[in-house]
Amino acid sequence: LLLGIFLTVVTRNVPSLFKETKLLAVSIYNIGFLCVVIIPVYLVVYSFNPFIAWILRTVAILYAFTATMVVQFAPKIFDILIVDRLKPMDTHSSPIFSSDTSKISKQESLTEQ
Repeated sequence: LLLGIFLTVVTRNVPSLFKETKLLAVSIYNIGFLCVVIIPVYLVVYSFNPFIAWILRTVAILYAFTATMVVQFAPKIFDILIVDRLKPMDTHSSPIFSSDTSKISKQESLTEQ
């Protein structure tokens, strides 16, 4: 947890297209929230009923994983499905993604010279 907080603080001003710092901070928040809330409840419940404590621990782990994945991928899926409406991606400037083969052959001829 402390290493993750350190990495978030150190990389907060690094320019990035992916904004990893924000995702890392939210993931650390989720884990911290679980540590503060679930661990004391787990320790109290374990003395009364170990099976319910096991279920509580399992649900907490599933919550942490699911919340992190939703925070990371929901905005991207929303952009693809709602904003872009599943439009094909033909705006790339790279010849790898282009459907025009003449650009690729021109680039190959330039690299051969």
